[in-house]
Amino acid sequence: PGPPSRRASITASLAAAAAWDADTAVGRASTGQGPVVAPPPNFLCAGSRLVSLVSIGAGAHGTVYADGLGEGALLAKVSHANTAAIVEAECQVMQQLEAAGVPFASRCAGVCALQDRVVAVFSPFFPGARQITANLVASMPPEAQEMLVRSSASFLVRSLAAGIVVSDLQALVRTDGSVLFIDFSEAMPFAGSTGASAALQ
Repeated sequence: PGPPSRRASITASLAAAAAWDADTAVGRASTGQGPVVAPPPNFLCAGSRLVSLVSIGAGAHGTVYADGLGEGALLAKVSHANTAAIVEAECQVMQQLEAAGVPFASRCAGVCALQDRVVAVFSPFFPGARQITANLVASMPPEAQEMLVRSSASFLVRSLAAGIVVSDLQALVRTDGSVLFIDFSEAMPFAGSTGASAALQ
């Protein structure tokens, strides 16, 4: 099992990775959205081989798996039976952000089918981070707070410039101020019928 410090590090990394799906957590047996479908070992998706996936969290739109815990490890989000279109649209938004060069945002390599579900391959895994809270930001040193503010402002401005409205902001942050914005299931094009109202939120 390794020394206590190693076990604590792994536990913290798993907790941070779980924030990739920041929807309201629900139990597998009570989702009401069909049984959980896990990718098999060595699952090929979006040009990547996902060797050994471990479930790290579940939410309203799917279950998230990690293929390792190191920097650069891939994650897979498997939709529920009735949320495939949402997960696919989330990946499309993430790809639009990447194409526009929006910084500090998680990426989606693509999607594939798994039975009646959609699997989206995300990166990067962001070890050593925690989901952002007011208390966490307040505990950071001033230089880390400044980095976080500058990075967040750049992400928001560049997202809007790319024509994407990101509501319900979710982010992972490290104590040095580095940040990764995640969970784009509520994001949408600004030009859509509800884009302007979402931007005001």
